[in-house]
Amino acid sequence: MIGEGGYRALERGDLISAFNEFSLAESGASDPLERSRMMINKGALLLAMGRYGPALRELLRAKSLLKSANDPQLLAVACLDLAKALIAIGRAEDAESELRCAEGIAARDDPHVVYVKALIYFYRGQADELERIDERALRGPYDRLIRVLKLRMKADRGESVEDYEEALREAVPPRR
Repeated sequence: MIGEGGYRALERGDLISAFNEFSLAESGASDPLERSRMMINKGALLLAMGRYGPALRELLRAKSLLKSANDPQLLAVACLDLAKALIAIGRAEDAESELRCAEGIAARDDPHVVYVKALIYFYRGQADELERIDERALRGPYDRLIRVLKLRMKADRGESVEDYEEALREAVPPRR
């Protein structure tokens, strides 16, 4: 499997080694789809490390390569990661076009799509739109992440700190 060393490094929690392994796999891949998959992996790692500019460049390269390939699901992943990178560098408006790209491919109620939409609403200060997102319809980590965004926005609007702290405890239960 291409990039197997990168996936093993991820299992160990070694992001730098994973990035290097994915870079090596990308340079050796002849299939554009496999190359773009490695670029997306590298972009996601860069996002996780807080290196938003390099992540943006890597993901743009992957998206460009994917336009000629025939893998709409992988293109949706690239668009969503691009949207997160754009949000991280303060360009939430530009992230909307990437979200639309992903929405055209993935289901509108896909948890990752809904989460990116919530991020855009949060960073644009669109409280009403953020409130309309029903996190109960989501699964996995996204429901809690969206609840935290809603709570942060409420706190930013000056709602009671006690309410915020209590609701935050409910949204993010302690680890066991």
